Amino acid sequence: MKLIFLDRDGVINKDPGLGDYVKSWEEFHFLPGAIEAIKRLNQAGYEIIIISNQGGIAKGLFSEEALKDITERMLEEIKRQGGRIRSIHYCIHKDEDGCDCRKPKTGLFKQAAEGLNIGFDKSYYIGDGRVDVEAGASVGCKTVLLQTGKTDIKDIKDWKIKPDYIKRDLKETVDWILDINCRGHLSVPYNYNLRSLWAFWKKVARIIGNFQARLILLLFYWTILLPFGILIRLFADPISLKSLKDTNWKSWMKKPLNLEEAKRQW
Repeated sequence: MKLIFLDRDGVINKDPGLGDYVKSWEEFHFLPGAIEAIKRLNQAGYEIIIISNQGGIAKGLFSEEALKDITERMLEEIKRQGGRIRSIHYCIHKDEDGCDCRKPKTGLFKQAAEGLNIGFDKSYYIGDGRVDVEAGASVGCKTVLLQTGKTDIKDIKDWKIKPDYIKRDLKETVDWILDINCRGHLSVPYNYNLRSLWAFWKKVARIIGNFQARLILLLFYWTILLPFGILIRLFADPISLKSLKDTNWKSWMKKPLNLEEAKRQW
């Protein structure tokens, strides 16, 4: 089964902001291109499952009836525009409740998987926050972080678990996923860095027994790949001339190469 897991707020609809919730249909606003993106995934044979924390219910900010009304209207509008959602799984608890379904725990994914032949390692979880990345990684999904929600891209460097990929919005993500399926090519993951690139290149050189060929590979790395990687790093994470002497270069080299951010800075 071809499957995509989606968070809701900040992915399908506009996130209400840190600490707030979508409490009524009047507060629910689809993000531009989100429904069309879902429709295109469906047309490509993907099933869509929504996994979302809605702890505002346990906090008394809105009712389960209000959540049901929002969900029904959301599904109705998606269906009206040609898309479909296979199932939706909400956690309505607070952190203090100690449930096993609130992300980053994986209870909602287990609920969604009941009776289905799901290959989590072949699936994506698309979200807009740290808990989405942690939850998706815990079940083995490839994780995609969107910049349409509450996350500031600069905060990611402090996360223990980094997203596999970062995209602007759901539309861009779907374009990318369908392009991979069509062309069969690979994208460079977010958590790729200069040191891992060097380690990979050394492995390639070791596999090749011919000394001259190994020497050519190593020269190619030092003269082309490494300078290119440093340029990407500088565009994605600029260092001012004033801060050069204070920069921890060892740490800087280990930082992920964020190609998406580099392109925007360029």
